[in-house]
Amino acid sequence: MLREDRDLRDCVLEVNRTIKESCGRQATATSSFADMVKKGSNSFVRPNTFSSVAIYPRDNTKTSDETKNIVQKIVCPSEMKLKVRGVRKIGKGGLIISTETKEDLDKLKKTVQLASSGLTIDDPQKRKPRIIVLGVPASLAENDVFNCIYDQNLTDKLPTMTKDAFLTSIKLSHKSGRKDAENCNYIIEVPATIRKALILQDRLFVNWTSCPVRDFTLVTRCYKCQQYGHAAKTCKVAAPTCGHCGEEGHTTQDCTKKADTPKCATCLRFKKPANHKTGDPECPAKKSAENRYINSIDYEGA
Repeated sequence: MLREDRDLRDCVLEVNRTIKESCGRQATATSSFADMVKKGSNSFVRPNTFSSVAIYPRDNTKTSDETKNIVQKIVCPSEMKLKVRGVRKIGKGGLIISTETKEDLDKLKKTVQLASSGLTIDDPQKRKPRIIVLGVPASLAENDVFNCIYDQNLTDKLPTMTKDAFLTSIKLSHKSGRKDAENCNYIIEVPATIRKALILQDRLFVNWTSCPVRDFTLVTRCYKCQQYGHAAKTCKVAAPTCGHCGEEGHTTQDCTKKADTPKCATCLRFKKPANHKTGDPECPAKKSAENRYINSIDYEGA
């Protein structure tokens, strides 16, 4: 229970530290919160235009490395004039392959399918976007907030969408902020059409309050292994990794080298330059995780 409380506390601290970057992709490390809010729709998130495909082995005992070897034996990018942007391992022995254009992806699909090599091809499942609505009065019930979002903000922008259709298409992910505060932040999962209409508006009118609205792209960081994409309570590693010195075997709280310059544990693991804090806004590993997250979302060409 103590560990879960610490995980929750650390997660809240991470949200507070990174609210600026997660709500405004253009905000710099030295920008104030007010500066970020003023930037408005300049912070509109746009995913990469790369095309991607998921490739899995039919034999579920195979690993991602084995799948990669099979694909690389079948496909020769230089012969096929393929522009491959990246290859990433995923679960179930699979790979995500990203290409520069849809035409490149079509060539790749055709080759792998014709090779009859025990592989299956799927289009990666995209998630719905999430937005964060800042400064919502905590006294308002969730249903009242959602009704206000529709009545005061969307009826003129999406006139063919009924309120019932709106309410069934959105989902409250979670709230953030202090429990005793007058205001809180709503993180809401929404369809791409609603997300675009609201983000371009820059602010949402909720009853008597004008609330900044931004894309929510905060990536979960594990405070046990210091990697991105999962929380400490689901981490599978045995020993913790320190978020200050980057060494395995002790927690950040128990580090005896706090007087030394911090080293990024995430970058150390991947043998990258690590002369910055773990979780630093400019950390290459963090930016890479954020980009992967953004490109896993269905923005419908936003």
